[in-house]
Amino acid sequence: MFTRSFQAIVCLFLFGVPLAAFATNGMYLIGFGAKSRGMGGASLALSEDSLVAATNPAGIAFAGNRLDIGLMLFNPQRRTACCNAPNGVVSGQTLFAIPNMGASLKLTDHLSAGFAFVGAGGGGTRYSYNFLGGNGALGITLFQAIMSPTVAYKVTDNVSVGFSPLFAIQQFRASGLQPFIQFSSDKKHVTNQGNDWAYGYGGRVGIQARFLHDRVAFGAAYQTELRMSKFDKYRGLFADHGQFNGPANFGIGLSIKPIDKLTVALDWQRVFYKRVPAVGNRSLPIVATPPPSFRNLGLDTGPGFGWQDISIYKLGVQYQWNSKLTLRAGFNFNTNPIRNEPGSGELEFNVLAPAVVQRHYTAGFTYALSRHSELTFAGMIAARSRMSVFIGSNTALPFPKRIEIEMRQSAAEMSYEYKF
Repeated sequence: MFTRSFQAIVCLFLFGVPLAAFATNGMYLIGFGAKSRGMGGASLALSEDSLVAATNPAGIAFAGNRLDIGLMLFNPQRRTACCNAPNGVVSGQTLFAIPNMGASLKLTDHLSAGFAFVGAGGGGTRYSYNFLGGNGALGITLFQAIMSPTVAYKVTDNVSVGFSPLFAIQQFRASGLQPFIQFSSDKKHVTNQGNDWAYGYGGRVGIQARFLHDRVAFGAAYQTELRMSKFDKYRGLFADHGQFNGPANFGIGLSIKPIDKLTVALDWQRVFYKRVPAVGNRSLPIVATPPPSFRNLGLDTGPGFGWQDISIYKLGVQYQWNSKLTLRAGFNFNTNPIRNEPGSGELEFNVLAPAVVQRHYTAGFTYALSRHSELTFAGMIAARSRMSVFIGSNTALPFPKRIEIEMRQSAAEMSYEYKF
């Protein structure tokens, strides 16, 4: 029965992966797993479940023998006021299922192995009214899932190091972008080409150390840039002929137990969006009339979304109410990846991916069903964030003098954990 149930869950996860989208720290989720997300995403110095492998591979050395399976229902609300819709238009597609799965196993006193398979993030919009003047619905969608097989080694009883080779898959599609064709170096591969897939690899390393009888813990992890194959169907849209790599990131974390039942965790993370041309290249030249030919869409130097590198701050608290119930709460804040400079062109591009939310409030709890199993619930609300900019009249696109984008989000998640 367990084997059949496990196979069914795996199939559900695999078919659900393409729905994993609309992340919140830029294009990525605030954390992985219900326990982490209940604490605002703080997890670099904690080993509450096997999903820590998706953040800090060293953490599975302290996670024990376990299996974790979860599903989050995510509700992003996006609105744009611009172009032929000065009073605003709301994006459709507002409910998404984002699954995750992980396992860890202690092989020897020093060596542990495991994996995490997560819907890592993405972004996008779908407007039934094409306010840019193109044909049909307007929008883009990018989905990303990452598999992280992991090994961790305890250098001492209190210090571990870990490594995860990363295998990533991305799906992208765009529609209604006909006004952008005139700026492309490959006019046949800009919009309405259906779903395209990209595959890639990278790596993540981490360390976790515990002190003062486990009352203080430190964690740090670095993830390389994900080197992805190119979106060939959209090589006239993204910079570098359709290549959309995943950005590198680095983070450090600290957790403290001032009393036996209370844990306070704080993470800081830096995501390097500017190093990925499709995301970080500036958009300015495309709005000029005419745009410089050396900056046409699809070229190595072509326009991107103009995102900046961001810093992320995660604060979480956990309180063990009794032997069965553990309570959590958290706050997550990220600096805004989108520049807000008049005439820069960035906000014009980001009507398609309005990743402007910055403040996330979370809460959750775990209830032990037995000595071996437990259920965890988590919820998140991202406060409404809005950006607006006034632009000049020299644009070749149908933009008025003012553009406004806004987003707010909510999410609910449940996971099942089995310890063996």
